[in-house]
Amino acid sequence: MKKHIGIVVILILTAAAAFGQVLDRRLADSSGLYEVRINLKSGFIDREGRMVIRPLFDEVGFFSEGLAAARLQRFWGYIDTAGRWVIQPRFDAAGCFGQGLALINEQGHFGYVDAKGNLLPFAPFRAAGEFFEGRARVMLNGRWGFIDAKGNRVGAPLYDDARDFSEGLAAVKTRGQWGYIDPDGKLAIPPRFDDAFRFQEGLALIVHQGALNFIDKTGRVLFPTPPFTQALGFFEGLSMIRARSNGRFGYIDAAGKTIIPPRFEDASSFWAGLAPVRLNNRWGYIDKAGAVVINFQYDSAEAFINGLARVTVLGREAYIDRQGNFIWKPGQQYGVASMPGKVEEASAGVEFGYSMGGLTDISVKDKVMTYKSSQDKGDHPHADGTAGNHVFTTETKALTDPELQSLLDAFTENHFFELKDVYGDGGASDRNYGITLQLKAGGREKSVLFKSTPGAMEPPEFAAIEKTLLDFVLVKFKKNPRRSP
Repeated sequence: MKKHIGIVVILILTAAAAFGQVLDRRLADSSGLYEVRINLKSGFIDREGRMVIRPLFDEVGFFSEGLAAARLQRFWGYIDTAGRWVIQPRFDAAGCFGQGLALINEQGHFGYVDAKGNLLPFAPFRAAGEFFEGRARVMLNGRWGFIDAKGNRVGAPLYDDARDFSEGLAAVKTRGQWGYIDPDGKLAIPPRFDDAFRFQEGLALIVHQGALNFIDKTGRVLFPTPPFTQALGFFEGLSMIRARSNGRFGYIDAAGKTIIPPRFEDASSFWAGLAPVRLNNRWGYIDKAGAVVINFQYDSAEAFINGLARVTVLGREAYIDRQGNFIWKPGQQYGVASMPGKVEEASAGVEFGYSMGGLTDISVKDKVMTYKSSQDKGDHPHADGTAGNHVFTTETKALTDPELQSLLDAFTENHFFELKDVYGDGGASDRNYGITLQLKAGGREKSVLFKSTPGAMEPPEFAAIEKTLLDFVLVKFKKNPRRSP
């Protein structure tokens, strides 16, 4: 049983180390772009939730040094921040760029590619890691060693296993024990640990005498009796730990003092002053005083990266800002900039059924808005026996540039997303609700139908779409259209 627990701890620590390295790369990138998936395809939005790169790819990585790995069908390549292929897809696997190089796999062999797509003339490796601090770990003849960015070996490949450099040291394994070497390959901390991981803020997680612990850069073990069974490396002066006393998650400082008591079901590291934590099977965010700043409401939650965090709600991905506002809503399908180029024409048909008045056949072209206004005249029978009938009048309105842009923005606003949930009224009704949205830009057209099922009450999401349209196009009417009971 203890062996299985040890394996679980090692897996968690390995994932934590990878998280720290990935976070370093993501924070160094200035693209401000975030992955979204729509209909099993990936694209990117900006910090405002606008679609910048349309979802055309089967899989993507994050941007690093201006490029992101992207997969189309079987092969990986690299795109720039405009979504253009810079390195055509031809690799079986592709990592993120760091120090001008990216790790790739081609036909089962690992190598490195520069930002122009040139393969570095290093011998292919059976296994390899990305470049960190000018060094990359590679496997030669069944043993691990390190190379520099020119492919020169740093010392001989001597190790059973190795991890990436961080804060000037890399963990290496020899004869079943882990220690640390410096960038020249010289031994800095002799091998005597069961396992060892990257240094963060001057401290590294290790497994010593069967227990998880921390060491400093002299190799000194910090805690005679560690009060935790799991831990993550230090971020912003705190380490997330799982307390031995109650099995809950909290946070300690480098002296081992409890800063946030262990009361959470799960937790992750602090970044940018906030940490995701779980309570009652829901995730939220706390600050470094332990106060809840974003309530527990998500299925999962990630760290804030440059102002946004990815969360899931009912299995749908979303992005929130530091106040908990949705920048990209759960299950959202479209964004403001989802068309290629500037929107030149837009039209929308709004179907209200027989139960209300409103607008239909709205279109915009050459700064002129054309629409049909309708009023319920009361002489057509409704399903509930009341009378009513629509009279349609075609009208036009000249638009100023701000009005035009506002209207076009409204047509492509974030709340135009696919309606999946319909709320029935439990009885017979002729109420149908639907919007057809058509956009034209850059010689291309898009048509999207938003429609609920017959006999359904109006979903709240539909009301938001209707309101946005009416706010911009109701010129004559000063209040919402009249509705039948």
